[in-house]
Amino acid sequence: MAYIDDPIGRRGNVTADPELRYTTNGHAVATLTLACHPRILDPTTGKYRNAEPVYLPCVFWRHLAEHVAATVTKGRLIVYGYLQDQESRRDGIRVTYKQLNAIDAAVSVRWATATVSKGTRQTANRDDVPL
Repeated sequence: MAYIDDPIGRRGNVTADPELRYTTNGHAVATLTLACHPRILDPTTGKYRNAEPVYLPCVFWRHLAEHVAATVTKGRLIVYGYLQDQESRRDGIRVTYKQLNAIDAAVSVRWATATVSKGTRQTANRDDVPL
């Protein structure tokens, strides 16, 4: 699992409520899928159009996972993190895909409103994002 380039930010629609689970060591892990809808410039018309949606799996760790699971529902979300190559086997076939290992997340208030409340204070720890 190698990180690809620098951290990136992606915005999109959450396709389903986050799934929260705990590792055997007791660390929280939340996963969700972000449907990103890129806009591309059509060279023939000179206008922007919607491209096919990209479904990006996102993983959140520790206290960020618990906050995302308690806060996020279907809707618009902005996720900041590292793209990571992942491999799995499906029916004996090796599948490689990209996953966003999140560092931070924010709800978008472009099309909705949000109420913010302060969570429990955590000491900043670089170990929140596994390498």
